[in-house]
Amino acid sequence: MPSMTAIRQNVSTRVTVKDPVAKGDLLDPARTHDNLVLALDEMTAPAPDGLGHKLFLSAVYSDHCDDSNLGPHGHHPGHNPGWAIDVATVDGIDVGDNHQTRQLIRDLLACEKVTKVGTLPAVANRADLQAVANATSKALFEDAGTGPHVHFQSSEAV
Repeated sequence: MPSMTAIRQNVSTRVTVKDPVAKGDLLDPARTHDNLVLALDEMTAPAPDGLGHKLFLSAVYSDHCDDSNLGPHGHHPGHNPGWAIDVATVDGIDVGDNHQTRQLIRDLLACEKVTKVGTLPAVANRADLQAVANATSKALFEDAGTGPHVHFQSSEAV
């Protein structure tokens, strides 16, 4: 298996990040936990090793707002660094109630490194996706946040 440094570098070349400063967060273990990078690696690596999703990340660490008011699904860049990533576009399609978003959510729920996934209420409350969440013992929750996105978290301790 490649080193975490190599995995981080590979992931940073396969994703697009809204803020170029935040792209550097993917390389920094203090700003993006290993489990999140490993989840991104699984989501974005080409087949047969990965799922080959093309992801546009709207928030990593430096560019994420304080949403600690959301309780257990929120995170604060100063207090819970590196625990979550927000995706705005999946395979060239904006997050919404569409095939690309639903498939990413299924894939994230199946990923052992991911503990929680949040998204638009219309998607988060779909019976088929809630069934996947229940089967994998993961939380799938409503996260309207600051626009359509898929939020995923790791439980990796700081």
